[in-house]
Amino acid sequence: ERAGLSSVACSGPSRAGYWTSTGSTSAMQFDCGSPSHYCPEGVRLPLPTIPDGFAGTGADPAHWTNYSRCEPGSFCVGGLSTHCTPGRFSNRSQATHCDPCPLGAVTHEVGSSRCKPCEPGQYRSEIAGIQCLQCFPGSFSASNGSSSCE
Repeated sequence: ERAGLSSVACSGPSRAGYWTSTGSTSAMQFDCGSPSHYCPEGVRLPLPTIPDGFAGTGADPAHWTNYSRCEPGSFCVGGLSTHCTPGRFSNRSQATHCDPCPLGAVTHEVGSSRCKPCEPGQYRSEIAGIQCLQCFPGSFSASNGSSSCE
């Protein structure tokens, strides 16, 4: 910001995370605004919607300056990244959802990129599990990843 100048062309570009209109006297005239848009330095309007599978980067959602691929263990929709909840995972970049752990596997962690198979003597008979269950007395599971005991 420079006192006395009334044109973006005279005073320099808008600051990253902000946009300016013609005649602005501030490099931070308007917040970028929406989590699904981004504003690199020098823009006159927020740039188009961030595609699903990508998340905005910058100080906060109202001031995104760019975007990047969604990381494994999370999913990205509308410019926002969300960690997978326990019992769900994402093992790829650019995910738009987290998958439930399959039968016989679990994860109790937030932001997991994989599910862990249940160990022998344990099972998980429902998807999206967060804890393997012990086989009941008189039954067994001999292999990893069992969804039931015999």
